Amino acid sequence: MKIGQCIWVRIKYIDGKGIPKKRPYLVVGVNGNKINVLTVSSVEGKEHKLGFKDNYRLINFKPPFIKDSFVKLDSCQELDLDKIDYRIGDNGKVLNSTDMDEILYRLKRYEK
Repeated sequence: MKIGQCIWVRIKYIDGKGIPKKRPYLVVGVNGNKINVLTVSSVEGKEHKLGFKDNYRLINFKPPFIKDSFVKLDSCQELDLDKIDYRIGDNGKVLNSTDMDEILYRLKRYEK
């Protein structure tokens, strides 16, 4: 597993609402079998959410995502790879370094 990869997994939503569905997450941290991920959401129909300070729109979303997308900086979760059923997206390709560096920078500032 590498930082910048997309994984598809069914986990509880960070807010605890709704029924979880298999969806994409961006890997933002790796420590052995534990990873940190951010929720990824498509922009279509959610353009109003792009103005929220908690969201970052990916400049070059492909690879590893298929649709114009944004990440939710307030959604960071730690997952144990031994305890989840997941699939790595887009043959393991990683997000471009410009977007990834900006996300990691904003995530550090957000967590303070």
